[in-house]
Amino acid sequence: MFPLAHKVGDKVPGWIKLHRQLLESTVFDNSDLLKVWVWCLLKATHRKRKQLVGLQEVMLEEGQFIFGRKKASEELKLSESKVYRLMKILKSENNISMKSNNKFTIITVENWTLYQGDDKENEQQMNNKRTTNEQQMNTNKNVKNVKNIYKDIVEYLNEKTKKNFKYTTKKTKSLIDARLKEGFSLEDFKKVIDIKTEQWLNDKKMNSYLRPETLFGNKFEGYLNESTNPKDNGPDDDPYAGMKVYTGGE
Repeated sequence: MFPLAHKVGDKVPGWIKLHRQLLESTVFDNSDLLKVWVWCLLKATHRKRKQLVGLQEVMLEEGQFIFGRKKASEELKLSESKVYRLMKILKSENNISMKSNNKFTIITVENWTLYQGDDKENEQQMNNKRTTNEQQMNTNKNVKNVKNIYKDIVEYLNEKTKKNFKYTTKKTKSLIDARLKEGFSLEDFKKVIDIKTEQWLNDKKMNSYLRPETLFGNKFEGYLNESTNPKDNGPDDDPYAGMKVYTGGE
């Protein structure tokens, strides 16, 4: 905290807080920019209040203040053009935002309550922000893992069957999703592929069934529990056994 021995800004004595992250920011590398940034913190109101600007009453939220280039130049001992240029830099770095009309400009110090408010409240906000970031990272990681499993499964199928299925196909992804939701793993998919490839790869009739629609459909669990030896399996091994086939006759 920086105690203030005299009245500044809105004529209320007090202090501001500076986060140590400031040492790692571009603001710290420029003495004039640092000066203007600290000045902004000092000028910002610490509570919601009304301020009279000319004949107009303006409501200021926490972290806001009325900005005038001429007055700022006088207080900062810098030229008006330099003050404005430095303020634009702070804006580009997302330290402040500026809202202007034809009479005045309201400066808002971004994340004011996060760094200048009550310590306990700030700690909770920081924890919430950290939790949100962690959740987003986990979500991104899960999405990436799901994309990888589509690719791993289909590329394994292509390798075993010498075919060229795409892992981005909507139908294929929906079948894989359905089995994953039922609790099956990547290794289960590979085992089914191994079993059915052993059984069907060299069978002219069954080879065409070595495809995602057949392997990853509703019979997946049954295939998973089969033997790799076709003779060990029953007559229902044909994935379309029992279905009527239209031949053109009655």
